[in-house]
Amino acid sequence: MIYNDDMSNHCPKNQIDISKKKFNRLTAIQFKEFRNGRPYWLFECKCRKLKVLLKGNVVSGHTKSCGCLNSELSFKRCYKHGMGSGDKKRRNRFYVIWMNMKSRCLNRNNSAYQNYGGRGIEINNSWLKFINFKKDMFKSYQKHIKNFGIKNTLIDRINNNKGYHKSNCHWTTIIEQANNKRDNIKLTYDKETLTLIEWADKLGVHYETIRRRIKRKWPIEKIIHGKKRKRI
Repeated sequence: MIYNDDMSNHCPKNQIDISKKKFNRLTAIQFKEFRNGRPYWLFECKCRKLKVLLKGNVVSGHTKSCGCLNSELSFKRCYKHGMGSGDKKRRNRFYVIWMNMKSRCLNRNNSAYQNYGGRGIEINNSWLKFINFKKDMFKSYQKHIKNFGIKNTLIDRINNNKGYHKSNCHWTTIIEQANNKRDNIKLTYDKETLTLIEWADKLGVHYETIRRRIKRKWPIEKIIHGKKRKRI
């Protein structure tokens, strides 16, 4: 590793020279400066990265690397179960579903929190550990994605007023989950009651088309059949 061997940065007389001494992953290169009366040194990490650090933190063992050690430990923790990663793009989707489920119920900054944790929807204590969630739900997850695809496999609660636990959760498709929303609108026409998603699917039109017709306060017959075009 190339560094600037500036004589002006040699160790002051009132400081113990730690040049070339190794502390965990860090090797002292040269004294750099005082900041608020405390000595900072240039260190070379085992990963070959140079970094200026507070001498006292390094010598005491409080700082063990340039930061790469924490990254490696975090990476290993995520891969203990073979599904996580510090890199979002590399995370297994099953793991992401678990993370999002926790965030909706526990993270007040999550935009969906008010509809989950904010109204008392909780997660079974054992599911707070990913390995337990995987034990209960992974086999059924694999079966569902085999039939419907990975992007069309979502976790859903059977009873929307109860929390996330094994007896109240199953895997559903996007349409099935939409139909199970607690605030879903249902329409009854000709003695048949369906959700908007189900009517849209039955009629072969987009869900938003049905929703707009309701917003415009159309009569039920026109909501279902739409406007008749005038023949020219």
